[in-house]
Amino acid sequence: MVLRGVADPMGALAALTGCPQAKPFTGFPLTPAVKGVDVDAVAAAAGRSAGWLFVPPGVQASTRVWLGDDLVDLASAVGQPVVAVGPIGEVWLGGRSGATRWVPIATPAGRTAWVMTGDEVVGDGTCGPWIVPTLIDGQRSVTCTGVALPSCLQLLSRARVDVPGIEYAAGDVTVSIAACRQRSLDCLDRPAVAVATPQDWPVATAALRAATSAGATGPFAPTAQSLLPDVVLDLLARPSLPLPTAGAQPTGGACSHEVVGPLRGSPWDPRVAWVGERPVVWPPGTSAWFLPGAVVEVIGRTVGTTARGGDRVLVTGTLDATGRFAACSMTLAPVAAGGPVAPGAGVGPAGVGEVPAVTPGPPDGRGTGS
Repeated sequence: MVLRGVADPMGALAALTGCPQAKPFTGFPLTPAVKGVDVDAVAAAAGRSAGWLFVPPGVQASTRVWLGDDLVDLASAVGQPVVAVGPIGEVWLGGRSGATRWVPIATPAGRTAWVMTGDEVVGDGTCGPWIVPTLIDGQRSVTCTGVALPSCLQLLSRARVDVPGIEYAAGDVTVSIAACRQRSLDCLDRPAVAVATPQDWPVATAALRAATSAGATGPFAPTAQSLLPDVVLDLLARPSLPLPTAGAQPTGGACSHEVVGPLRGSPWDPRVAWVGERPVVWPPGTSAWFLPGAVVEVIGRTVGTTARGGDRVLVTGTLDATGRFAACSMTLAPVAAGGPVAPGAGVGPAGVGEVPAVTPGPPDGRGTGS
């Protein structure tokens, strides 16, 4: 179960434990000092592209990290049935007895590793029944947006009964209630939508299986893909984690570095959209969406550029001491391009990948990706 855009992900998971009390704990150091270069070395030596790795350093010489870029795979590996994602990219995994916070690390070789932090919340007392795994059985994931978890599960159950066969086996389902743009009586009974997609991505629009109800309490009816409202398609196309965007765009001669390479992206990857193997912090106002494939739109000072996954792009920006590339602009590059670039643009300093890929708060914010 994936909860997106939750203002207080720790609190949301604490409320779901069914326990009379939930106690937060913070251990130090908050994040193990795992470096991206060490993750690459261990993964290469083990011949692994996904799964658990033991990477130095750690309390007992190494730290257990999960290698992979999919939130659902991470939750399955950890054994927690609920993922809560905050608006600035915090990721919490939880279950009946509590929850822990996890952060991703982007490596120089383009891998993503997840490591558990010292933040956790533990349920106390006798906990109530935990019914989430039963109600989402048969699905890879269920994403809830604009609706609380109990109501989301009820809507999903009704959609299953009213529209048999709406789900894909081991696929993904998104359940949503349209948001009110302003306070009004007409918004008391908002329409609900359930959309099922197959597991593999990208997914063609024709593969969507949808059902809508006129109100939150009304029956669901099958809905053709062509009749889905734009707000629903936009919701499906959004990345699962916020797009990394800068709080303020560099000016003047600060944008002196260049990176040239194919535009890459994934809706479940914490990097969301990047160039080659280089994670990118995008300018304010950048949009990224994934239906059916990755598309990134950067609005520059004078003109905007839109690129699709696989397009060769030239990104100008700044490179800090950690190897993080903050983009100022993006343009489409000729296929044969690849002339000289600024020093350090192609290969970052030794610190690349040592900083978690998600860094909440100023000066780098997290965009919505929509």
